Amino acid sequence: MWNFDGVACAAALELGNPVFFFHSNHLFYGFLGFLFWKALSPWGLLRALPALQLFTSLLSAAGLTGVYFLTHRLLSDKGLALLLTLCVSAAAVVWVWSVEAQVYALGFLAISWATYVLVLPERPGKWFWVGGLHAGAVLGHIVHVLWIVPALYWLIKENPHARSIKIFAYLLTLGLGTIVPYALVIGFIILPHQDTRWLLKWLMGSAALNPHSVFQWHFAGWTGPLVWAGTTLRVFWGSFWPYQSNTPVACWILTALSAGTLAILLRASLKVKTDAWWVFSVLWLGTYAVFFWTWEPMTECYRMTDVIPLAILLALGVKAFRTPPRRMDFIIAGARHPAALELAHTDLSDE
Repeated sequence: MWNFDGVACAAALELGNPVFFFHSNHLFYGFLGFLFWKALSPWGLLRALPALQLFTSLLSAAGLTGVYFLTHRLLSDKGLALLLTLCVSAAAVVWVWSVEAQVYALGFLAISWATYVLVLPERPGKWFWVGGLHAGAVLGHIVHVLWIVPALYWLIKENPHARSIKIFAYLLTLGLGTIVPYALVIGFIILPHQDTRWLLKWLMGSAALNPHSVFQWHFAGWTGPLVWAGTTLRVFWGSFWPYQSNTPVACWILTALSAGTLAILLRASLKVKTDAWWVFSVLWLGTYAVFFWTWEPMTECYRMTDVIPLAILLALGVKAFRTPPRRMDFIIAGARHPAALELAHTDLSDE
């Protein structure tokens, strides 16, 4: 598709001006992409665009690896976790923006591993890791500041003791991990080469993309939620994308089968709707949804990270079919507490 964002980033890298390596909305993608390109240029990748396409694919693959470990922790089944991860990777929003040069794969990588560390048992330094990985996601794209809502829910829900210390460790690492890189880029890259007026324009990021470079929120009006809902179809299925006007009938049949399976599994996940995993995922999806109702709700690539909480919900749905309903609470708890899982397995074998 030759995505214009990817072409613009590649052009910025080939110009070689370090000011253009850093975008305020996605601080590190261009810079890390430049390092990747230069590292591979001796082996034949002489142009920045194919290097960025490869870089993006590797970022997405690493992020999907995090999704695999996350779903494996929930399902305790390597085969099912791998199958579910492959299904997620085939969602249109993932595979399209994993082969185009696009910035959102970097945030996807960091937020998937932040989620995996978040749900691990308590251990020394855990919340510094969560905060650091969350900061990495914010440096991938600033929208991931919103992840603080589901993360704090999980922290408070699953940690009845020493909450304040854990919250402090998490927020301190998140704050410093975000603010310090921005300050360094501004102090050593932006200001030495540009004036303060250009700095203000730089800070506005995509909101300054207009003829007069003034702040302009990309609001879609009161129809934003409806537009967002329509875009949700394109998150899953390429059949609904506007770039292919001749979708074969067989593809529509597969789309219908896929949609039916998705609906069944999401409905099955409602059996554990009071569990922390389910609430965490819905809270994540809802927080991002409310924001994107107001900012470019028609843009698919923003929704790439939605597949992580959706993968959790689908895993809960799969587990609901594999487990007698009255044992679900033990099995779900077992994902966090092995003793509870062992007790549940013992009870099931006795029956």
